[in-house]
Amino acid sequence: SESIKLSAIRAFEDSIKGLSKGINGSNRVKTTGLPVSYNLFLLSFLYTFFFFATLVWSTTIGWCTIIVVGGVLLIAIMVVYLGDAMENPFGTDLSDLPLRKYCQGVVKHVHNVHAEYKVKFDIAVGPEYPAVH
Repeated sequence: SESIKLSAIRAFEDSIKGLSKGINGSNRVKTTGLPVSYNLFLLSFLYTFFFFATLVWSTTIGWCTIIVVGGVLLIAIMVVYLGDAMENPFGTDLSDLPLRKYCQGVVKHVHNVHAEYKVKFDIAVGPEYPAVH
């Protein structure tokens, strides 16, 4: 019974370590954003490309060129703005991750494990496991 508790505690510690690594990776994503000129360049390139594509494709597609170029340009611009919105997923916008709910769940689980296993934890020393008999 005690060995099961210790293995559960160690598994929980491994989960916390994995969570810590994930948070560090997320912080790197947040602090390493794309330059502002990236979107400006990409949008300028898309508009220029599709302007000239309209001239070239109009000889073969005819009047459908407007519909085809407009649809493809719209999708390309949506991808650019979607990437821009995903660049910082840690805010309070509607499209951001529900971090408050996630953190509340983590706190709840930590309290549940702490209450069930009665592990003493000192930040300077680390966890003190109950003695195995």
